[in-house]
Amino acid sequence: MSTGDARTLAESVLREEFRRRLVADPKEALAMVEELVLSLHVESLHATAPALGSGVTWREIGRALALVDDAGILLRQAAALLLGLPAADRAAEHEMVAQALAEHGEQEEGETGELLSKAKGQEPDVWAAAVDRFRRGVRGQVL
Repeated sequence: MSTGDARTLAESVLREEFRRRLVADPKEALAMVEELVLSLHVESLHATAPALGSGVTWREIGRALALVDDAGILLRQAAALLLGLPAADRAAEHEMVAQALAEHGEQEEGETGELLSKAKGQEPDVWAAAVDRFRRGVRGQVL
């Protein structure tokens, strides 16, 4: 079996299992998303050696790992919302998106600051609270 065939088969199996869990119990589907997010975090740590070998600095590696962490939180949040399950509140969601965009440089400077200031004005530590809720959620506790 070629690498492409193996990848296609793996993707097909993952999609099928996700759909099965979705029909059986949306919480199980969310658990699968959380498992995939945690796997992504673990595997991204293994990428540090090749990154260092190609000249990437520790600072850049740290930033990349932080982006993977942010993406995991956003992915979990989106999955929970789409599955109709408890998720972080809108203020936390807004700040998560603004933070991720700011770190990624996707917005103009003024827009990012505006988004962050709006989110921070709504609730003081929504980002930290959302991260705490996410971590409690991936450890199997109720959100």
